[in-house]
Amino acid sequence: MDDILKLWKDGDDKALLEFVKTLQWDDDYFKGMQTDRDAAMAEKIEGYLNGDKKETYMIALGASHFSGDSGLVAMLEKQGFKVVKQ
Repeated sequence: MDDILKLWKDGDDKALLEFVKTLQWDDDYFKGMQTDRDAAMAEKIEGYLNGDKKETYMIALGASHFSGDSGLVAMLEKQGFKVVKQ
């Protein structure tokens, strides 16, 4: 856990993606734990961002959900959102 947190804190997206790929030992498991959950989270976040309420939201999720073509950042960008790491 410390290693993945360090990769995220350091902004080493390439190494973080490589770590996430090591979790893909079983395609069905990975789909259920990562890809499907990322899609559901992206849909929920899109609802917040496009909603009528102009509020601030805090969204907490594991670092492995940020990277890759099927990660949350890529999904939000495909939906037209600009994602900025701060």
